[in-house]
Amino acid sequence: MLLNLRSGQIDADLPEAIGFSLDIAAHVTSVTGQEIGVWQALYGSPLGTVSWSAQVESFADLAAFNQKLAEDATYLEKASAGRNLFIAGSFQDQITRVIHAAGTPNTPAYSAGINAIAVDQAAAMQFGVEIADLVSAATGNPVMFCVDGYSTMGAMTWIQTMSDAAAIDAAQAAMTADAAIQAKMAESSGLFLPGHSTGFLAQRLN
Repeated sequence: MLLNLRSGQIDADLPEAIGFSLDIAAHVTSVTGQEIGVWQALYGSPLGTVSWSAQVESFADLAAFNQKLAEDATYLEKASAGRNLFIAGSFQDQITRVIHAAGTPNTPAYSAGINAIAVDQAAAMQFGVEIADLVSAATGNPVMFCVDGYSTMGAMTWIQTMSDAAAIDAAQAAMTADAAIQAKMAESSGLFLPGHSTGFLAQRLN
């Protein structure tokens, strides 16, 4: 499975930009049949960052998805009209391949994650799967371990989704108290490029 993410940074009235983000997501869903998530970055990304997410099974599916939008005049008009609500040049597309999904999917209100750059690709992949399983088991939340495509070589991402704000606190407490997670984290030394790991938290708007 692939995660397709488009993000941009708001450069205008916040309510208007959020309204546009929700409206165009609903339109894309109606045209493609693909659910589009709208996310507002809370921490770990530039202020005012909004992202649209979609899950597809393959690049072929993604190409078909994009073709439907390219042929839809209303989508093109909406996209063009909304560009002035965002900082010029801030839009970025990202493709992430889901390597492993741990736990049962929930209805996400928040997503939290970590980005890192692998030094030892094979060992980091094994670690990534194992830590995803441990975190999901400890928190009760689903965790996806992903490898970024067409980006920094070796870039990997873990994404945990929570159903409400209280689950964020509960997850942090569970991970801190879990001995197996702490032991596994100690094994990560040397697997990732030092000083290049970052965290993020985003809230779903639709």
